[in-house]
Amino acid sequence: MLGDAIHNMTPMAGIGANTALRDAAALTRELTAAAAPAAHPGTTATRIGTTAGRTVTTAAATGDGTALLAAIHRYETEMLDYGFKAVRRSMRNARQSATSSTLGRAFFRTALRTTAAIPPLRRAMARTLGQ
Repeated sequence: MLGDAIHNMTPMAGIGANTALRDAAALTRELTAAAAPAAHPGTTATRIGTTAGRTVTTAAATGDGTALLAAIHRYETEMLDYGFKAVRRSMRNARQSATSSTLGRAFFRTALRTTAAIPPLRRAMARTLGQ
């Protein structure tokens, strides 16, 4: 599972889609590594096609699914760590923006507008969103 199916979050951090894409990249990386012949000593590579001018191969099946299960476990371990950090950040932002204090809401809106208006600050904030 990836994206909102596993870590549903408010839109208050602006990182829901980014987290889903990160999930897809992490899962792809792990499954690709599991399918590589090096992941299965003693197997041979089978050509399954080409993509972007490169030959795509997969290892012959080992039959027990050990490499696949290990790949999924590594993905889940990584995803749970960064995914739920993103959920916590999103919830924190939602609580801050929903404050009953007029001054608090005004400060939050001003901070967002300032960040949006200053490109270096916007880039710095964007770099920290996926961490």
